[in-house]
Amino acid sequence: MTENQEPVPVTEDSLFLRKCAVVRAVQWTGDNLDAMEALLGPHFDYSVGEPGAVLDASVLTSAHHSWQEIYPGDWAVVEGERVAVCDPAEFEEQFVVGKPAYDWRVTTSGVVWPMQDEAGCRDFGRKRAAQGAQVTLERSLRGAWEVMEL
Repeated sequence: MTENQEPVPVTEDSLFLRKCAVVRAVQWTGDNLDAMEALLGPHFDYSVGEPGAVLDASVLTSAHHSWQEIYPGDWAVVEGERVAVCDPAEFEEQFVVGKPAYDWRVTTSGVVWPMQDEAGCRDFGRKRAAQGAQVTLERSLRGAWEVMEL
């Protein structure tokens, strides 16, 4: 927007919410081979030393279609056909544990996420705020807790 342009008013027709992506993920511990193989299949490879300890592990990622080393604490993430590796901080920033909230609604003020209880509301609000969203926590007239994302 240039200096001389008037801001475009926000209406319900101009508000959109990015589709939620449900992913499958496993955190690599260094010895949970079964879980990694179940999630990744042929996209997971490792070498074993003596006496049976895993020396290193790699994931065939979709971004560059190349093998990327995975270290204990890292997450292997599968979204549809895409495979990626995230370090713990990156995973925490991008994903929320649990089932997705499909009952959000868009208003002229922002996006409203209904929550089950106050603790869940505060936790979700903190995570969205840490991701850069401007949020407020509210209690509806029906007594339900909600996170309002502006």
